[in-house]
Amino acid sequence: MFVKWKDDLSVGIDWIDRQHQELFKRINSFLEGMQKGKGKEELEELMDFLANYVQEHFQTEERYMQKYNYPGLSEHKKQHQSFIQEVENLKGKFAEEGPSLTLTLQAQNKISNWILNHIKKVDMEMGAFLKGKEK
Repeated sequence: MFVKWKDDLSVGIDWIDRQHQELFKRINSFLEGMQKGKGKEELEELMDFLANYVQEHFQTEERYMQKYNYPGLSEHKKQHQSFIQEVENLKGKFAEEGPSLTLTLQAQNKISNWILNHIKKVDMEMGAFLKGKEK
């Protein structure tokens, strides 16, 4: 399952929405590469980039939440850390096993489901709080 950007995923803050859209693009590139049987080296590069982009995006969100004293910051950070660990686990499996159908399905399920659920619930709450605070 590829992740598809829809307007109902907008948190109402342009820079966050743009980063989410880029994240979707990168996730889909990785998943597509897995499905098409691209080489391990190319997929490792995509996975590394995805892992780095996720961390960069989360750090940016967290800085803004901290700047404006977002009351849900602690829980939000915990969710970010959980996802970063999940990506690291997938990277470890990929390094050990290489690309496989099983790993592709795991990555699709875990990454796609997590990011969609996180945006629809946690990021929407954050967006509502931050909206209008930063122009």
